[in-house]
Amino acid sequence: MLVKTVAVSLVAVSLVSVSLVLGLAGCSSDGGLPGADATTADGAVGDTSLGDAAPPPGSTPTYHEHVKAIVARNCLTCHVTGGIGPFALDSYQALSSRAPIVAAAVADQRMPPWPPSADGDRCEKLQHARKLSAAERDIIARWVAGGTPEGDPSKGDGTPPARAELARVDLELDAGFDYTPPSSGNYDDYRCFLLDPNLAADEHVTGVGIVPGQREMVHHALLYVVDRQQARQQAQASPGGWSCYGGPGVGGAQNLMAGWAPGTPPTRYPAGTGVSLRKDQAIVMQVHYNYDLGVRQPDRTRAKLMFADQSVSDMTMAFIVDVTFELQPGQSKTVERKFSRPGKLWGVFPHMHKLGTQISVELEQSDGSRRCLVDLPAWDFDWQQAYLFDRQDGIDLSDSQIVLRCTFHNTTSSVVRWGDGTNDEMCLAAIYRTTN
Repeated sequence: MLVKTVAVSLVAVSLVSVSLVLGLAGCSSDGGLPGADATTADGAVGDTSLGDAAPPPGSTPTYHEHVKAIVARNCLTCHVTGGIGPFALDSYQALSSRAPIVAAAVADQRMPPWPPSADGDRCEKLQHARKLSAAERDIIARWVAGGTPEGDPSKGDGTPPARAELARVDLELDAGFDYTPPSSGNYDDYRCFLLDPNLAADEHVTGVGIVPGQREMVHHALLYVVDRQQARQQAQASPGGWSCYGGPGVGGAQNLMAGWAPGTPPTRYPAGTGVSLRKDQAIVMQVHYNYDLGVRQPDRTRAKLMFADQSVSDMTMAFIVDVTFELQPGQSKTVERKFSRPGKLWGVFPHMHKLGTQISVELEQSDGSRRCLVDLPAWDFDWQQAYLFDRQDGIDLSDSQIVLRCTFHNTTSSVVRWGDGTNDEMCLAAIYRTTN
């Protein structure tokens, strides 16, 4: 574990203990990192033009003709029978029985989950925004207000979009055994497994796909690049995998490669970039199992890797951290830290724990002006992810500083400081950067 002596700095190689959801997490089935989906004027992902499927103004939409396709595009990677969502929305009966709460969540824009500020003019445009268009929200509201009519089952299309895949798979890895969870006890189980690529030569990973074995209990998974010898020693000491709440549980230099959460497409790094994986390194996969749905079955989650077929630039994850803050009982406090390094910035991954209320990352120019990269005005620990910028090239970091700002409200009766535990706090942002 790092940051014993680091107060205001960026840690470029070692990984702080961050049990997060890396990647474009959440209930969406959009493609990978590079490029951009078409967006509507109010920022919704994909082709959300309703065309001939739009109901006439003033009419009541029906499920089969108008609502089913919206739900299939935006909800069914989580809210499907056998999925991680707490209930299914994959039939007329299932959706209509929960129509009031669905309508409220859509109207408040709590679902689909997308925490960044809606002010797209102020902040950097982000890839794969999980948002319904105003027209789609209106259809759902009118359908519920009109009594949720079913309509003609022969009309409309409720087929979820095809799941995105890597262009090819050069190596597929798993732990070599099924992990059987405990029959009782904690509902959150963080478990680490060695995935040993046993490479004959150094590689650059340009794409990663993670395939959960038991989707009803795999909450998320993270892949760490670690020292192979140390990881093998840990695996030999813990042949069934090892408990690893904070990180991979392996000493030495670490790099966060990729991750998966329900609805996450395969990670495809921006064109011309890749994450280094040397032959003296291995991968540790941390799986967060959640047993709230009552499923405790043997799991073998797998990872698929695509290697570069030409020279690429190293994509590294580095960390801006503040470990000096101290929150008194009942105190609200904002802290700010800055980082300056050359290179190009491709995305950010903000992180706090459960006392955080707001977090933002900005770019401060040499003249003191600031440009918003990402702003999460209502921080939610349960919906955190990496945010990749919707642009063809990285952001030039010359003559500028990255500014991290964290706001907390300590609702406990204890003094709270930086730490790994859920009763501790963090102020951190991982940045995705190339330097050559």
